[in-house]
Amino acid sequence: MNIVEKVKFIFFIISTCTLLSCGKDSSSPSNTNSPSISDPTTFVVINEHIHSSLPADWINEYNTIMTNLKNLLPLYKTYYNCIDIYAWNDKVPDPYPGIDGGAYISVKNNDDHQKLFVIEVNNDEFLWNHINRYSVIAHEYFHTYQMTLNSHMNKYDDHPTSFKTKWLIEGTASSFDCLYIQQYYSQNKFSSNQFIVDSAATQNPSIFENYGNDNKDINGASSLFLVWVLAKELQLAGHSESKSFRLMCKDFMQANPNKKNWPDVFQTTFNMSVSDFYSKVSSYNPSINTVLPSTSLTLESIFN
Repeated sequence: MNIVEKVKFIFFIISTCTLLSCGKDSSSPSNTNSPSISDPTTFVVINEHIHSSLPADWINEYNTIMTNLKNLLPLYKTYYNCIDIYAWNDKVPDPYPGIDGGAYISVKNNDDHQKLFVIEVNNDEFLWNHINRYSVIAHEYFHTYQMTLNSHMNKYDDHPTSFKTKWLIEGTASSFDCLYIQQYYSQNKFSSNQFIVDSAATQNPSIFENYGNDNKDINGASSLFLVWVLAKELQLAGHSESKSFRLMCKDFMQANPNKKNWPDVFQTTFNMSVSDFYSKVSSYNPSINTVLPSTSLTLESIFN
């Protein structure tokens, strides 16, 4: 790959990876009191719409990944009933009426009990064999898992008790997809310079509590960095690496934080205040490579 091709590919990765999201804003919900289902023994119904524009090998790999994810993190009808997955190659016009392109989780028919799981794969990812064409599946699936743990993540964005603390939502989802790729593909997503942590992550980490700072959180690198710093601090406090990740990726979310109480839930779960954590972050070098988890860490050790 020559220098011009490398530059083009880096810009492609930046433009595609920043599309990852836990959801689109649904500021005009049909039911402001959602959710209330609570059927923790029945699996969520998953309907799949996989477009013919996707290569057969991607579809086969998608099926394998989804099987792995369902076994590792089964989705139960605690706060929603079903998921409709729409996937296609962006070389074709959006093929599903009413479904916008991108990679995100949203609601269907303005009903918080029905989720949309959208994966529009950039065709360049197939041309370059980029691992993002697979990691995006794990990333978005993890958001649906988060929504089975936390009722407030199923509320519309502007609801007074929704939960939208970005670095704790996106950072853990990025952590999950990176660990999935490490475990199943033996690839390190940080071998390129696509994950650049902004200096604000150590100087002013509170800005990453909110969505809308994409220029300082390219590819979610700064949010991911904060999560992995927290993992390091939890290990320094005496937790094993797997327990540290379980506290962040499962226990915290399962404690049902929302906009109002999340600092209190943070204190209870991690035995440190948010302000104390931010103070600790300031002593770190803002680089993903300084806080990488061990290569021996497995998803089973975290979630089982």
